[in-house]
Amino acid sequence: MHDLWIVAGTLVVSWTGDRALKWWLRRDQVAQLHAAHALLARHGLDAHRYVPGLGVRDPAMHGALDRVASSGMLIIDREGRLVGGLMPKLVKGPHLRLVVDNTQ
Repeated sequence: MHDLWIVAGTLVVSWTGDRALKWWLRRDQVAQLHAAHALLARHGLDAHRYVPGLGVRDPAMHGALDRVASSGMLIIDREGRLVGGLMPKLVKGPHLRLVVDNTQ
């Protein structure tokens, strides 16, 4: 029974250490990303997410578009237009609330 507690404790400590390390590394990446966005904004540029499968209903085609786009490629149709679209940015501000009339 004592060995089981040692194994369980080791797993908990290892898991906690792994999570802390991932958080620390992710924190640096987020700070670098914010700095890059600020530099783009100073130069009058704005970054948007490209979503290749936007509006595609076929699951196989949607998956293929996502796989190809995740390699860093843009997908263009026969007419030379970009397939998919840009994801709109969320505007920070007051949120709408659903108001329900319960008097009836």
